[in-house]
Amino acid sequence: MTGNLLVVLVMVLHRRMRSHTNFFLTNLAVADLCVAVFCIYQNFAMYVIQDWYFGEFLCLMYQFVNQLSYTASVIILVVVSGERYLAIVEPLRAKSLLTRRNMIVSWSFLSL
Repeated sequence: MTGNLLVVLVMVLHRRMRSHTNFFLTNLAVADLCVAVFCIYQNFAMYVIQDWYFGEFLCLMYQFVNQLSYTASVIILVVVSGERYLAIVEPLRAKSLLTRRNMIVSWSFLSL
């Protein structure tokens, strides 16, 4: 949790660290923070108490955030792998292929 908080803090405070890869890694850190904050404590409480005392709304939110965080983590890892693949295979064209517009289009395509 500390490492993910540090990643987000560095990206917020230092503008020169904002690259394509670091953008995706920051998104991955935020997804991991959601898992840590919204899922781990509820899992621990379920194992200790053996019942759900948090109400119906938190039950639904727990399931939603749990699935969303894990899915977002996997999708972000796939995008980072694709971006690194392009940077290695096509190093001269990578800058022109990895523009802000292409990132937004690929992210919206993957989230469908």
